[in-house]
Amino acid sequence: MRKTKPNIAILALGGTIAMTAKSGSGVVPNLTGQSLIDAVPDLEGIATFTAEQVAQKASCALNFEDIWGLSQRILNLRRDGISGIIVTQGTDAIEETSFLLDCLLDIDIPVVVTGAMRNPSQPGADGPANLLAAARVASGQGVQGLGVLVVFDSQIHAARHVVKCDAVRGDAFSSPLCGPVGRVVEDRVLFFVTSLPEFHRPLVTHAPDADIRLHVAAFGDRQGAISALTNGSDGLVLAGMGGGHVSPELCDEISAVAKAIPLVLAPRTTGGQVLTQTYGYPGGEVDLLARGVISSGWLHALKARVLLNCLISEGASPERTQSVFRQFDGG
Repeated sequence: MRKTKPNIAILALGGTIAMTAKSGSGVVPNLTGQSLIDAVPDLEGIATFTAEQVAQKASCALNFEDIWGLSQRILNLRRDGISGIIVTQGTDAIEETSFLLDCLLDIDIPVVVTGAMRNPSQPGADGPANLLAAARVASGQGVQGLGVLVVFDSQIHAARHVVKCDAVRGDAFSSPLCGPVGRVVEDRVLFFVTSLPEFHRPLVTHAPDADIRLHVAAFGDRQGAISALTNGSDGLVLAGMGGGHVSPELCDEISAVAKAIPLVLAPRTTGGQVLTQTYGYPGGEVDLLARGVISSGWLHALKARVLLNCLISEGASPERTQSVFRQFDGG
């Protein structure tokens, strides 16, 4: 007896996957979600697809309100009986937007984000292959317990782990801490893990709208850098060097800022995590944690900024904020 095809919604936001040339001045988002479907005839054998044009932007132009609206549309589609979601967008912000969706959604259908590194006018454009792989993942089984997924270059990444590690290569995405959770081989979807540690998501009821600043600690940082940056802000993510370290010149103002607003210490690197008990010199992680900063554990600074925005928008207490970030101290 022939199985009924799953119903997959493709929600298009623009990005390189949808870009075409305009008057010799570079490519811009132009193709619709339906155009993306039409370009991949093999899709029709996998599922029944519908396309919606949610936005038509480069991903660097997306904002929290855009992704909040996208999350609400996904929830509505789930209530209407859709069986899977594919989001197509630009790659610049995927590591942040996919994690934001992961923070906003706790649903039992696949949500898969993909895009392209080479636009449709270039030789070897990768959008069709990425969309086909995303369709196989979104229409299959075994994705529950993994949260929002990012599919690129036939690899499947968890949104909480994925980073963009190259500006131009087709294999631009990786998960440095743990590797991909699976891959697409021929027409098969293979998962290497079946679940991730439970993620207690923020309780956000509106578009996250806090003003969260980001400072990347760097060689030779001078006094005043933190105070100047945080004036009028709701929170700060400090991307520390190494295991969570900054210039001692910043320590006094870090103490003052941490008493006034949530200050999260995250790794500057794409791998590793904030240490807790190794380096005790001024500006080391032992010193900074004693000054009241919150460790992001292994959560990358860009993702920590997304999560802190959600928590502040929720109205989370300092204790709850600490508790949510503590989830990322383990595996």
